[in-house]
Amino acid sequence: KKKQELIARLCRNAAEEFDRVWPAPAVWGYGWTGGTQKVYRADLPYQGKIGGTPEVALARREREGVQIVLRSRRKLADVRVQVGDLADPATGAILPAQQIAVLPVGHVKTSTPPYPADPATWRPDPLLGFLKSFELDPDVWQAVWLDVSATAATPSGDYRGTVTVTADGAPELRIPLAVKVWNFALPEAMTQPQLFNYCTDADHGIYTQDKAAAQQFYRYKEGKVAFEALSPEARRLRELEIATENLLLEHQITPSSLYITTRRHRIEDIERWHANHGSFYNITYVPPRPVAKGAPYPEWSRKLVLDNLAASVPELRRAGLLDRCFIYSFDEITDEKFFSAQQILSEIKRLYPDIPIVTTAYDRDFGRTNGLDRVIDVWCPQIERFVEQLDTVRQVQQSGKKVWFYSCLWDPGMDMLTEKPLTAPRLLVGFAQAKYGSDGFLYYSVISGQSRQQLIDGGPLTGHNGQGYVNYTGDGLLVYATTHGPQPALRLKAVRDGLEDMEYYRMLRKLDPARMTPADAATLAELLAVPETLITDLEIYDRTGEALERERRRAGELLSRYAPEK
Repeated sequence: KKKQELIARLCRNAAEEFDRVWPAPAVWGYGWTGGTQKVYRADLPYQGKIGGTPEVALARREREGVQIVLRSRRKLADVRVQVGDLADPATGAILPAQQIAVLPVGHVKTSTPPYPADPATWRPDPLLGFLKSFELDPDVWQAVWLDVSATAATPSGDYRGTVTVTADGAPELRIPLAVKVWNFALPEAMTQPQLFNYCTDADHGIYTQDKAAAQQFYRYKEGKVAFEALSPEARRLRELEIATENLLLEHQITPSSLYITTRRHRIEDIERWHANHGSFYNITYVPPRPVAKGAPYPEWSRKLVLDNLAASVPELRRAGLLDRCFIYSFDEITDEKFFSAQQILSEIKRLYPDIPIVTTAYDRDFGRTNGLDRVIDVWCPQIERFVEQLDTVRQVQQSGKKVWFYSCLWDPGMDMLTEKPLTAPRLLVGFAQAKYGSDGFLYYSVISGQSRQQLIDGGPLTGHNGQGYVNYTGDGLLVYATTHGPQPALRLKAVRDGLEDMEYYRMLRKLDPARMTPADAATLAELLAVPETLITDLEIYDRTGEALERERRRAGELLSRYAPEK
């Protein structure tokens, strides 16, 4: 009860502050916040600034978000947001408007989840770039995400420009915008290993009512139908699949499937991902089969897996893509499957010793008793088990094995759920990996649950309930299906930013403190330790994004001084 009273008071405080900065008779006004906060319409407090100059900073080859937040005293129609070119007054360099995407934030009406969450009717999550205009209800906060990108050729500097917001019957808002581009660049492809599962088999059919076309598309995916033989509707499904892949690649995620067994990735797809700076790929999945404890792996499944590898590996080797490939195996198995896993994986390791094998098997001993340590290269426990067994994890890592972590469903701390603050997924894939020494990250789905939804066809309020896997809001769902094709979730932006934060950390580790000023060397040491203001433990972390923004800027300034692009 006290918490709800506090939430209501904070909501009133924000509205009163807006009225002070934008007093009546002004029809409307604006605030802003960075890319680390969610902006709720009315249920939960607005924590951003009122008025002022929205600011964002980023490296070359990076994208980063800043949010314009609109509020009106009456309903407004045909709200439009436009960004002009930005210029650096000192050098005259231009940051073109084309490098800033305007994405109105949509909202999903969620049901009561089976885990603790602050109550809210509407939750911000889908980003609706297809909305060229929208209606603004009175007395609500409505965010518009500006996705700013700097290319490898963007000159470093301080850019200034204007965001123009118009609506029927309301005076124009002209909002200053400041973008800092630091003097260093992120790598073309992410260097911290990660695997995200993008599999169209279950949920891609939301895009069509033509069951025959959907079946034809799936047969094409299995290599049983040529592309030239596809119907126009089946071809459209393929185009939407590629559009989703491109969207994921823009967010630093390589769209390979973790659970690919009955078919194989097409080499031309992997080559296309690689050309678009894809990083890490899964070749095939070695699935557990229903066998008695101590029984061998079934011969029919063994043949399927080995045939897939025999066809895929030579192609990948010839294309020079094998060095970033993995084989995912035995998802979350327990001891009754350990013998069959050891049998088939031993054969795979003998045939393909240079391809790392990954598993999420539940084995607190990391294979040292049952012998799986001889065939598993990458162990991937859930993040809580990783941290709980941190001493054992270090022993495994010191033996030469890699240990990643993954997230699934609800955790008391950082996870991918829509009810959590936007810092939760960003820290999960970013500074949590740095703090706990993870060698990589795995996630089980990016489009889970779409088959149970309707296509989003408008906004900002949508007909989507936000459910991903079962009734876990947003879990496994980072891309929304709309009548205009795939659209990103706020949490997909957070994942992208977290993966890029991890690259900041990896670059910081390469700096030599002996070549720095004492003050900068001290800053480097603090950043590499991951300050407790960012993450104290899995449940106590920066929920507002203020510490994250501050520490990221400290890292950016340091890298800009000591790691400029050559």
